[in-house]
Amino acid sequence: MPQRLHRKHWRERMPPGSKGVARPSFFSNQFDTKTYGPPAVCVQLFIEKYEQDRDYRARVIRELRGKDLWCYCALYDENGMRVPCHADVLLQWANSAEEPR
Repeated sequence: MPQRLHRKHWRERMPPGSKGVARPSFFSNQFDTKTYGPPAVCVQLFIEKYEQDRDYRARVIRELRGKDLWCYCALYDENGMRVPCHADVLLQWANSAEEPR
């Protein structure tokens, strides 16, 4: 099952076949935490922008289906709680059997 990976440094090698969704990737989240607030807010803004965009969602399926996705977002916070990231949304969209509405 494809998963989200945490890339700690730009020189860190990622597994072959994985795909980066951090900036400046086409699939990056332009809603950053410095401007828009906590990660959950940024992810929600990303969902609101692209959830109904059939062309974007079709490209997500075409290019990301079956691949691990990496981003610079931490996987867990200092309390051990999973940190929301748009890569989780992309994984869900890319690997869902449902076509975009």
